[in-house]
Amino acid sequence: MSENTRYQYGLTPTEFVKANPEEYIIPDCLEACKILWEKGIDTTQCSNYDDHGIRYVEIDIATLSKENSSFFYEQFNNNVVGFSIGGMTHNPRIYVDCEGEEAKTRLCELAQMFSLQDTNEYWTVEDYLDSYRRTNGNYIVLSNGNLQRDINPDYANATLADALDARDEWELYVEEEGRIYKSRDALEKHHEYLERINKIEKKNV
Repeated sequence: MSENTRYQYGLTPTEFVKANPEEYIIPDCLEACKILWEKGIDTTQCSNYDDHGIRYVEIDIATLSKENSSFFYEQFNNNVVGFSIGGMTHNPRIYVDCEGEEAKTRLCELAQMFSLQDTNEYWTVEDYLDSYRRTNGNYIVLSNGNLQRDINPDYANATLADALDARDEWELYVEEEGRIYKSRDALEKHHEYLERINKIEKKNV
């Protein structure tokens, strides 16, 4: 497989990309992606060699913290060069109008501007239990016209333990934080965040 066709994948789950990034991401964008990942920020897609004259890294807006989201949109709304919105996805992007080593350097500079963040991919105990109690409930129409499951009488008195047992998700529950993480990947990102914060605090002592 030639280098020019090697990186032409569709949208791929971040955990697969992180496990073998050199397979999916061209060198121009790879280091910027790694910087974002180190900050707890997920990416969705990047340029390949078909994008002549530009290089970009797209960020998963659903996993972006409020702080980083505010930072990005402040730059974007002020027309700061290097910050744009993906055409079809509407995800935030960092981009540069160049290729090769220059693109690599400049994308890394943009990626470094974001802050270290914790994952937001978790339920509070209250939301988790509310979701479980609506399992197979009848649909109701909300005031905005959207549909939502109503509380199922069979689950109305369910406890958190009942919900965790039924969904087999005890390993995702962190009692002292009052959080149930939405996946093993999300829990791992949270642990990585805590480790980085701990290292920073030790350096500042």
